[in-house]
Amino acid sequence: MDIGWNMTSEKARQSLVVCLLVGVFFLGVGLRLQGLDQDSMWADEIFTARRVQLDLRSLVTLLASGGDETRFGQAPLMYVVTQFFVVLFGNSDFILRLQGVLFGSFSVLVAYKAGEILWTREVGLLGAFLLAVNPFHVRFSQEARHYGLMTFLALLSLIFLLKALEKNHVQLWVGFVLCTGLGLYNHYFAFLFLPAQVILGVWVIMQNWLAYRSRSHQDLGAPPPGRLSRPARLTLLFAASLALIGVLYLPWMPTLWSLVSLQMGSQPVVGSPADLQASLDLLDKVLTSYSGTHSASLLLWLGFFMVGLATCGRKRLVLVLLWVGVPFAFVAVTATRHGMHPKYVLFILPLCLLVVAGGIAAATTFLTCALRIRCHPEERLLLTAAATVALFGVLSMQPLRAYYAQEKTDWRGAAQYLASNMGQGDIVLADGSGYRLPDWGRVTRCLPWYLERYGMDTATIIPVKRGLGQALDEHPRTGEGQAWAAVLHKGSTLAPEARHEVAVVQFQGSVTHPPPRPIRRRAAGCPIHASHTP
Repeated sequence: MDIGWNMTSEKARQSLVVCLLVGVFFLGVGLRLQGLDQDSMWADEIFTARRVQLDLRSLVTLLASGGDETRFGQAPLMYVVTQFFVVLFGNSDFILRLQGVLFGSFSVLVAYKAGEILWTREVGLLGAFLLAVNPFHVRFSQEARHYGLMTFLALLSLIFLLKALEKNHVQLWVGFVLCTGLGLYNHYFAFLFLPAQVILGVWVIMQNWLAYRSRSHQDLGAPPPGRLSRPARLTLLFAASLALIGVLYLPWMPTLWSLVSLQMGSQPVVGSPADLQASLDLLDKVLTSYSGTHSASLLLWLGFFMVGLATCGRKRLVLVLLWVGVPFAFVAVTATRHGMHPKYVLFILPLCLLVVAGGIAAATTFLTCALRIRCHPEERLLLTAAATVALFGVLSMQPLRAYYAQEKTDWRGAAQYLASNMGQGDIVLADGSGYRLPDWGRVTRCLPWYLERYGMDTATIIPVKRGLGQALDEHPRTGEGQAWAAVLHKGSTLAPEARHEVAVVQFQGSVTHPPPRPIRRRAAGCPIHASHTP
């Protein structure tokens, strides 16, 4: 069977790939812009919003010391980048999240380049599409946090390393140093992809030395007098690059050391069986989160991943196993107190998807050969792209719809309601009693941010840990002032559909006992629930 469209020129093939890649890129941008400021920011995003209001020097000093409700200093790059956007465009929720969208979208293009270097343009294009529509990557490209930038810098660092090991140009090593150093300054878990790069570099250099010695024995590989051999120059530049990364990170080493001391404490470095279980739990979360479901998509994802892994070749196989395996090995052998979430290792997702794309390409080639379908490379590319869209594109639709339909706690609506109804001398009680989680901490962190936007930067918000009635006795209102309570349902014993809502309760007169559970009623024109107690 012959598919009768003939397109043989290299230029035409490149044009086809470029056109498809542009479409994939804008698809990724659209998915990441969709409903960007629809929901209120959550607690960690509020941290970002608060910190970027500082000047640069104060911001870096604060992050190094961990001086605002954090137990340790945080890496500064994401905050500096977000501050740049805020200075130019303002501090709306949309702008605060914009850096995540931009770097998450550019990661699609960089994933294509990584696939082109490691595999082919076809694999790069398929991997870019899989990343563009991946619900987990879309989600964390929409947060005012580190994860979009972390993935982007990790991919760039890998690309520069691969090209530097191949061509050994100084400019490529400089790019590797800058991207890796910036990645480490963006998030501490970027240290988890550095060991894979070091081991890969050492392995490639050893191969170069073995090949050079083999040629030298045949008198074919001796360098001119006074010049370093290629393996020696490669070794020198690689070692210098790693040393320069260390030097660039020296100013932040005290902060990192404080974090390591806090997280490790007096516990042994070698993990226990509990740590091994934590690693396996993380693997399970990564698989289900990255694939978007527990059923068909996961099986399809794993199936093509194994096919892609089997057709990787030695160099790619070593890289994939190191890049993906090091984070889980770290959790398995290190007794850290830091909870692990799939977002912390988001940098492994693009490479995993490229392996999946390699499996799809290999399966398509096998089927066309088995069915004796004669087609040109461009036609095979279109067939493979169509099959990928039909399989993974369609399977991504339901998780994406579920993500867009999910509502975060509506701090913006609660603040708007309070600003419209509170009077002079009123107080707000951040309730934390009667629930499994310390809700008052979330209320006192998030609600003031939005109250300030509605001109209530002087509103009194009092954390409550033991009961609303007792808090009312301890904090009497002045004059005719009323008391309000912001009750966070998340983590409570309420029905699951109510656990992401914030209720505002108004108290009139003297109340000396805990109020009843708020009546769930939507206030007119305000997406929150309100009730009153006499």
